[in-house]
Amino acid sequence: MQHSVTLSGWGCHIRPVTVADAAFIVRLRSQEQAKGNIHATSSSVADQEKWIQNYYDREGDYYWIIEDINNIPVGAMGLYNYNAGLGEGEVGRWVMFPEFSFNLAAPLLLVYRWAFETLNVRRIVFDVVSTNRKVLKFHKLIGARETFLKANALHINDQMVDMQWFEVTREMWPSIFERWDAILA
Repeated sequence: MQHSVTLSGWGCHIRPVTVADAAFIVRLRSQEQAKGNIHATSSSVADQEKWIQNYYDREGDYYWIIEDINNIPVGAMGLYNYNAGLGEGEVGRWVMFPEFSFNLAAPLLLVYRWAFETLNVRRIVFDVVSTNRKVLKFHKLIGARETFLKANALHINDQMVDMQWFEVTREMWPSIFERWDAILA
């Protein structure tokens, strides 16, 4: 859904994705370290442009470009499948270039803060490929709660992989925010 939500804090900025970001997103999602950890992506910029155009038509879908303090794009992420009636959404599409991974927490926490404090989300869920040990460890460190493991949930690189599901609830958010705001400040 085409939106105007911009977020800033802890040394990063998040701005809405545009069709002009298609080549950047293809490069970002095609990097070697992303393979096997995210859904496969077409290497066609035209395909990505079409995906973004279709995204603009989907309700409950927010997609951002993550920028460093100099407004240089370093990643992307989204909040999607947002259901106002249930007060739930899913965070994902989160990929950053490895040289900027020192600040992984900031963009995620900006989206959490906006979702819980502005959008009034009750619960955010997300999944991680079970072989992506670094990201699994990161989400546990942030304070997300593991909910369930879905076996053989996704086909990546010619094999079926398990997905570990997590959640962060509105009740969990204040303690997560307090802890990480102090760390990132």
